[in-house]
Amino acid sequence: MTTTTTPWRNVVTPHDNIKQGKVKQSDFAASLADVLNSSGNPDYFDPVRFFNRTFLTGGLRQLAGEVVGRLTGQGDGDAVMQIQTPFGGGKTHTLITLYHLVKNGRACFDHPALKEYWFERGWKTPPAVPVAAFDGNQIGVGAVELEPGLSVQTMWGHLAWQLAGKAGYELVRNFDADRVSPDGNDIDKLLKFSKGGLIILDEVANYVETAAAVSVADSTLAAQTRTFLQRLTTRAGQHERVIVVATLPRSDGTQTHGTASLQVLQALQEVFGRVQKVREPVQGDEVHEIIRRRLFVPFGQDTDDKGTRTKKANNQDATIQAYIADLKARPQIPESAKERDYAERFKKSYPFHPSLLDILNLVGANPKLQRTRGVLRVLALLVADLLKKSHNGGLIQASDIDLTHEELRSELLELVDREFRSALEADIIGATANAPELDKQSPLMTQWHVAAGLATTTFLFTCEAGNGSRGATPAELHLASARPEIDFGTIPGVVLQMKERFHFINTEGERFRFSTTPNLNRILLDAKNGVDDEQVRERLGAELRKLLSAAPLSPYVWPESSGDIADSASNKLVVMPPERTLGVANRAETQAAVLDILNKSGTATRTRRNTLVFLIADESEVAALKERVRGLLATENVDTNRERHNLSKTQITQLQTEKANSSKGVRQQILRAYRHAAWGGSNGDPLKILDMGQPPATTDQNLTDLVVAFLKDKQKYLEQIAPILLVHPRKLQVWPEEEAALSLKALPNYFRQFTHLPILKDDDVLKQSIVEGVSMGTFALCEGATAADAKVVHYKDKIAATGVSLEDGHLLIRGALAEQKLVEQKAKDAGGTFIGTGPIGGVTVVAQPGGTSNGGTAPVGATGTSAKPVGGAKDKKARRVSLDAEVPFTDFHTFYTGIINALGRNADNIKIVVRVEASAENGFSPTVIEDTVKETLFNLFRSDDLLKIDEE
Repeated sequence: MTTTTTPWRNVVTPHDNIKQGKVKQSDFAASLADVLNSSGNPDYFDPVRFFNRTFLTGGLRQLAGEVVGRLTGQGDGDAVMQIQTPFGGGKTHTLITLYHLVKNGRACFDHPALKEYWFERGWKTPPAVPVAAFDGNQIGVGAVELEPGLSVQTMWGHLAWQLAGKAGYELVRNFDADRVSPDGNDIDKLLKFSKGGLIILDEVANYVETAAAVSVADSTLAAQTRTFLQRLTTRAGQHERVIVVATLPRSDGTQTHGTASLQVLQALQEVFGRVQKVREPVQGDEVHEIIRRRLFVPFGQDTDDKGTRTKKANNQDATIQAYIADLKARPQIPESAKERDYAERFKKSYPFHPSLLDILNLVGANPKLQRTRGVLRVLALLVADLLKKSHNGGLIQASDIDLTHEELRSELLELVDREFRSALEADIIGATANAPELDKQSPLMTQWHVAAGLATTTFLFTCEAGNGSRGATPAELHLASARPEIDFGTIPGVVLQMKERFHFINTEGERFRFSTTPNLNRILLDAKNGVDDEQVRERLGAELRKLLSAAPLSPYVWPESSGDIADSASNKLVVMPPERTLGVANRAETQAAVLDILNKSGTATRTRRNTLVFLIADESEVAALKERVRGLLATENVDTNRERHNLSKTQITQLQTEKANSSKGVRQQILRAYRHAAWGGSNGDPLKILDMGQPPATTDQNLTDLVVAFLKDKQKYLEQIAPILLVHPRKLQVWPEEEAALSLKALPNYFRQFTHLPILKDDDVLKQSIVEGVSMGTFALCEGATAADAKVVHYKDKIAATGVSLEDGHLLIRGALAEQKLVEQKAKDAGGTFIGTGPIGGVTVVAQPGGTSNGGTAPVGATGTSAKPVGGAKDKKARRVSLDAEVPFTDFHTFYTGIINALGRNADNIKIVVRVEASAENGFSPTVIEDTVKETLFNLFRSDDLLKIDEE
């Protein structure tokens, strides 16, 4: 065994984008439309860069020679050519090559890669004819404006414009306007006027398919287009310097290409079949050189030093000879790999091992992979990854593909079912996967990732057709992984252990492929290992939502911030995420997160704090909950793919039982874990947290039911409220004794704002309480703004809840005052004058004109304390209050509600002095200043002179 190899990265130089690890989809996705518009990737639209990376295959050289020869009068190529390729066979690349040769002839003739080619044919001048290109995927059937006042709407309109500009278009203007094909004579006139031209027709079948929907008199645009193509291809041969190059996909009679139906495709084949000559630009091993040119700087062009070039060439040859000698000495590889033809392939495919390109060619047959660009992208990602890792292999082999590389893995997983992700996790890429564990057996296996490489090669063979793959023989696996540095006995030994130990690699007829057919317990265990934490978290959220009702508490599951929960009037159940638990480790952080939501709604202060109830998981139960969810996901994954696992009837029955038990277990564990309820506290305690306990395993209640039942038991949630509680001086404290009236608009907000109060099911609870209180004479329902001007509407009579309006202009007054007002009204109605006073709350009240002292205010304090009622003469009371403070803008609403409004509604006189200084680094919008600020000032003071503006 020889080890005379030089790392490939010391011999060849990848292109800059690959060296920098910037491999993009667009690097290998050629677009004729982008080239026509000089947009997209410059490697395609720049002729010099294009030919730097283009390998002229034998077929492409022949085609280019015929095209240039005919268009320059230096040859006699065919006038009509069809480029027919299998899907992904280099069609677009061929068209771009012809486009540049004609459109950018001078640059191409001087290019080092082409100069010798021209000289060999004795050609001295590039083509000097126009190019007209029609991309059927990019040009629709509608009108396209080419310049102001000039639009085209047919294939012949576009081609005429490109061949001869506006004058050329005039020759077919009427035909374009009517969408009727020009006749042969008109086509002749156009081709003579343009003095020839290269006409490229790409994706014609797709365009014709679309044009079938456009009516043209008693015909269609599709029919007119076919007629035009028939006339064009017939007339092209009568003009010396005209070539029509069209692309049509090869069809096996069942496939379609793009949107083109088989019927359209066959019709076009008949049009071109009469005069065409079919070309296939890429054949055989030429793809090797195409790949090498696209990924690497041409050999020798990466250095000007002749000695360095010679050394690299010698190292390349020595490496190849070492591989050839090693393969000939190995008894386990296919005999075909020991033949001379295979040895010659090493030179063509370098720095790639021939078996890697063979495998990828096999994978390229997968209809999900765009053969040329798909294989190129996989190889580009592989080269970039190995460069980053300073790979020391003499060649790049299939076993060098690292499936932990996300982009590489994604490219390959696109070819198979995503279910294989769990298979890869278990056997190759997981932290405790079988392959890396097996590679720990020896330093040699660790260095070359022998087990991981063999398993990866197995997966590549599986990518051929998923579970329909024929798989790889041990000999093929050995060929793909063997290198001179690995002894002869290691690979066969690892192959045997893969067969015995790996969970997802099965063998049928001694062929290895990835599948999912271990025993049920192993399948479930491996499936659990393949379920990542994000999947568990997502499913846990889904299972939680199943256990929450939409009412009477609106559920908010795992909010990311306080802004996720609106400061609205509805009652809410906020379910904290599994990272925010109650226990030794997380309690402080969880309480801080809950308080943040309780006190804020985004950047604003939350005012309806008493609409929030929190549900928090117990720290000690979360790990078990996640594990149960993981188990449920595993059983569902296996059940979904049970046909692929080839489960027996007994195993299927066992699986269904396990899945049902897992689902029940998740439900029970959620109820066990989410058992802490919390809400805003009182009496100095900012937060009230209580353990609801563990419900019976047989309960059919959901989480919302359990929380509501618990809140009811703690008198925190009420579905009805006794009227006496609204007027009681110490119970709820929503109507202080010194207040003669209670605003009905403010009342619901008291219950939503102050956390010492119970949470009411809805406003109907208050309305019903008012109905009962009015009927019993506890208070009267009035209209008015204050107690002084209140008009008794209902008192000691029956009313419906719908007759209670919780809005401005509606209020309650106590029964005593109601009696007094009714006496007043009775005396007034009798023509008398009432001059006495009546008892209100134990004191004598004399109504004062214009007073607001009985207008009602918010209950005093959210901590359970209340103001003292108006008492005897010995009680001391504040008679004058003043305050000078700078209030943050975000807290102004609280400042207004709790101070300005509270004092103003109880004061005989109040004076408010406002000073505002506002600045904005980028300046205020004129709309804000003119339409909002100034207009408001004018409405208030009939002038905006008070506003001072600094415009510096």
